[in-house]
Amino acid sequence: MGYLIKATSKRLLPETVKDVRLDAEMAEKIEHLRNIYEHWEKTKEAFSKNRKKNKSAKWYEDNYPSQTPWSLSWDANGFVVGGILNINELNRDATWLALVLSNQDQFRED
Repeated sequence: MGYLIKATSKRLLPETVKDVRLDAEMAEKIEHLRNIYEHWEKTKEAFSKNRKKNKSAKWYEDNYPSQTPWSLSWDANGFVVGGILNINELNRDATWLALVLSNQDQFRED
């Protein structure tokens, strides 16, 4: 999902939709979980053996001390990845974002 964050950065978007992007909190969760999963060999060892953590692992531990990034759970709102990222919410926001960006011509000022 890192591509979604990059694709919606202000500098890459047309002027008419520059303020359309994922919620900042959700984007932060995606970015850090992606980093944790991309480097899972080192990160998992750091969590399990309480060793020095990289920036994203430290962020995760500081913000969600009772969670584990390796979890996949289900609650009334759907699946939750890493105890912090609700897939239904991500899908809703990504669908909205795709709709807005695919219809950007409607927002263009002539």
